[in-house]
Amino acid sequence: MNQMAVSNIPDDHHVVRFAKKRQTIRENGVVVGVYPELFVLRPANPPIRPNPEKYFSCNYYEHFAGSPQKRMQSCCAALTFAPKPQDALARLHVGRIKDVFKSLKSVARVTHEPSKHSPSYAAIRPQAMTAKLSAMLASTTVVELVEIANV
Repeated sequence: MNQMAVSNIPDDHHVVRFAKKRQTIRENGVVVGVYPELFVLRPANPPIRPNPEKYFSCNYYEHFAGSPQKRMQSCCAALTFAPKPQDALARLHVGRIKDVFKSLKSVARVTHEPSKHSPSYAAIRPQAMTAKLSAMLASTTVVELVEIANV
C-alpha cells in the first residue's frame, strides 16, 4: 500500500500551495498576493476529474530540512508537474487557516498525507467552502510568496 499514516499538521507549521500566474496578484511585476481563486474547489470535469474537488493539495513545508529558501526549493521539487517560471508558491500558516474557518463557524483539517511517491503531500480539508472563506484565506494566511523563477 502506498499510503502512510495521515497526521494533523501543528498550528505553528506551514503548507505550501502552488499558484498559477493568473492566481497571483502583482505590482510592478512582483508577486505580492494571491487571488481568492487559489482557494476555490474545482467542479467535476469528466473524464479528467469525474468528481468535484473536496480538498486543496499542498506540500508540508516543515517536512523538509534546511533554510527557508532550501525548504521552498524542496517544495517546488516535490511538485508532480513542471511549473512555469511565472507561477508561484504560497506558504500558508496552518493556525491562520484554521482561524479563518473558526471565525465563520466552520472547520478545516490540515493534514500531512505522505505516500511513497509524495512524502511531503499535505491537504487542506474544509468542511465547506464559500466565497468569503476563499477571500479570507487569500488575504490572511499567506506568509511567503515566491515566484518559481526565484525559487
